[in-house]
Amino acid sequence: MKNKLIDFLRRMPWASRELLEKYFGAEDLEKDLLLYSKKITSITRADNQTYYSAKPANYHLLPGISRREMVRKFMSEKYGYSIFDEAESPCGNADFRVFLGDSETWLRVWGDMGHIAPECLLIFRNPPVFGDNVHDIVLTCQVPERIFFLKTQAEIIWKDARKGNVEIIEAGKNHIKSILPDFKSNRNVGKYDPQEESYPEISKDQIPPFNDTQKKQISIQEMRSTFLCRQSMELKQQDYDLLRFIACNPFLKFPEIGILFGGNSCCAMSYSQTKKENEDINDVFEEVNILKEKKLLSKISHGSMKDTYVPTWQGIDLLAAYHGTIPFYLRKYSQWPQISFEEKHFNTHRALLNEKFSYFDSHCNYAMKWGEIRPEHQILCKEFCAALIFGARFLKSVFGFDIEVSGLTTISSNLKISSIKRGRNIIQQLHPDGCCTVTYSQAAFKKKWKVFIEIERNRNSKYELLDKLEKYKFFIPAAKQFYEGYDDVVVMFFFDDTEEGNGSVEEKRRALLETMKNYGIKGCFGLLSDAKKTIDGWEPKHARIEKETCGNMYLYRKMWQVSDYWPDTVKLAFPFFLL
Repeated sequence: MKNKLIDFLRRMPWASRELLEKYFGAEDLEKDLLLYSKKITSITRADNQTYYSAKPANYHLLPGISRREMVRKFMSEKYGYSIFDEAESPCGNADFRVFLGDSETWLRVWGDMGHIAPECLLIFRNPPVFGDNVHDIVLTCQVPERIFFLKTQAEIIWKDARKGNVEIIEAGKNHIKSILPDFKSNRNVGKYDPQEESYPEISKDQIPPFNDTQKKQISIQEMRSTFLCRQSMELKQQDYDLLRFIACNPFLKFPEIGILFGGNSCCAMSYSQTKKENEDINDVFEEVNILKEKKLLSKISHGSMKDTYVPTWQGIDLLAAYHGTIPFYLRKYSQWPQISFEEKHFNTHRALLNEKFSYFDSHCNYAMKWGEIRPEHQILCKEFCAALIFGARFLKSVFGFDIEVSGLTTISSNLKISSIKRGRNIIQQLHPDGCCTVTYSQAAFKKKWKVFIEIERNRNSKYELLDKLEKYKFFIPAAKQFYEGYDDVVVMFFFDDTEEGNGSVEEKRRALLETMKNYGIKGCFGLLSDAKKTIDGWEPKHARIEKETCGNMYLYRKMWQVSDYWPDTVKLAFPFFLL
């Protein structure tokens, strides 16, 4: 006789103990776990949560546990635990699938962990072919503006989304379209009783076939190393966040990682604040060492970028599986600079390949050559972005301005946004040196901007600058459809005028700002020489940030020339050029 627990774990591998206790009841669960212990395996995460799976266990599913747990929790809160009677999680490319008998509707749910470019997600890159009466939900755990990114991407790439059959919602918001039956939820902690539910029992022979076989499925779980998947269970949420931060901000030394990722005010004014800040930075130091020991991070040992960190191929693989995609799409669509294993290295890495996984070039290394060829540019980009964050923290802690810089990336790589132009799906491409989100709030007043950062050298000619603006002229209108939750999209030019170059700085600044105004591009122009000037009374006496991290530049000083004021010589301090 088939055991219900074993059947449940085969349909929903790596189910949490919390979910199993609520579905079966704590006492019955303990009995079945003892009785069928030889057919069940378990694993405990760093957060002390235990997960169970039927043997043979698929360890390639482990990096996506957080994503599927978010989806399963949402479904149980909305429909009650009886929704799991015949559900599958995961299935194909989705994280959850179930047939709703009353409405005769297939319901599929996809989890989105946020932060990475939506264009990379397998949901949109390889949308499955559906049967009739299918409703899809993309559930995101990130802030509401992420919904606009996902919604636009879905409507462009996923044709079923344009029919209204795909819904993008935020986790924790129990809102699903009224076309779906709103079953009574069973939220009681205790044994599950199907008789108390209004959810109809459906045998498997009553479930219609699901037509998702017309397109070859790409497994997001086929990673090369089972050992790596097991290691993922030892990582906390903050470890994933730190790994992703370093992928987006490579070539940082440890003190810089600790200050930018773990530092609080970075300008502590009291002993208690300084002590707390040191503790946070030390915690990051321990996490960096753990990721390095697990070979998820690599420390460069020579060259101009010595003692800086970048993710390894294992780190990229793990982040891809965590977010529900594959490195092949990360390399092609994300902002992370990557290179595929070359075919000449095939024999060297043959042991890493899975014969069931057809994408050889989905296995990527983090590209480092671009940073080593232009180290002075990458260092300046790092210093500028560090100063941007430090300036915001200083204004907040000392002057009380509620301002925040988040979502920072300092990499120089493709930024690709899909858009619809004249009825055709096109790709707009740009190569910014960085981007971030700047938020300013005061009482009921709140504004948010997406800021693209361009670090320019004086050796660049005026015409090279104008050519870059020509690309922004077409890029920003396409990008704004993704930034519906933002007040505006801004371009921030930072110019190194300390080196000799072709033509005068004043001529270049005038041409650039006038062209920005003609193109309708919001933005500003800053000079390195102005950024490093000391202003009496503005130097923080107890700043914890090291001066070399931000190159001794502080962006709260008056250094910005705003295009709207040209040809006036009015300069506005950060961040007031945005207001």
